[in-house]
Amino acid sequence: MSGVTLKLGDGFPKFHPELSTQVKELQGLLKKWGYNISETGHFDWATDSAVLHFQRSMGLTADAKVRVGAGATWKALHQPAPVAPPGRSFSMDGLYTVPFIDQFDEVHVRGAGQKGCFAASETMLRAVGVKQAGPANKYQIVTKETWKAGTPTHTIDTKANEEGLAYLKGELSKGRPVMAGVSYSSDAGDKGYNESITEHFVVIFDAGEGDGTYLFHDPATSNKSVGASRTFSVDPARNTLAAEGVPGQEGYAIGARYFVTMIRKNEE
Repeated sequence: MSGVTLKLGDGFPKFHPELSTQVKELQGLLKKWGYNISETGHFDWATDSAVLHFQRSMGLTADAKVRVGAGATWKALHQPAPVAPPGRSFSMDGLYTVPFIDQFDEVHVRGAGQKGCFAASETMLRAVGVKQAGPANKYQIVTKETWKAGTPTHTIDTKANEEGLAYLKGELSKGRPVMAGVSYSSDAGDKGYNESITEHFVVIFDAGEGDGTYLFHDPATSNKSVGASRTFSVDPARNTLAAEGVPGQEGYAIGARYFVTMIRKNEE
């Protein structure tokens, strides 16, 4: 399949499974250049990271994409590997089962920038072969929101909240991250893209240490130490998930308190 361009997510059942053979061939070439990655046929985060490292080491355009048969990266991979290939200096960040990708990442996020949270969240799901099922497939937990003196009052759909949390637990038990929408301010300008309540998206990827707590990646910042593996817990006043703002980040989205407004379903 010469001429096709391989990228993050390709080869997984939800993303061009017909390309798994080409992805596996790419992974074999990377191993020849010293990269310690598995030949799964899935263009996962390890493969993506190895491609980026190779491109930068070889002075190529670092876009994490490989055009089969014709592209500069593909041709470079077919050259004889040196005695000390660049892959030997490559180390994979495997701290989290789902990679942290921020909304300002111009390599991986389409439309990267202030409005890139949804695309960044989709990309985090894609990196592990998961695809969210679209706006019609969600649990709309908050159905109405009013703000006064910086504090919101929410109308909660109790059934959607209970079913959404049950769905979240089920997906996480299968190792499948879930996208969630949150609200954090009264600024109506940031809510018009959705249902006039949600203004930001994050990815919940694991259960926390305490009962009713969940770990999530927040793409609102490029600072991984601040945005990765934050914690949602149950707000006892609402019985819904919320997260406290990050200390020292006042004035930014990540410094505000998050209220989960919706949970998006994944494709089966």
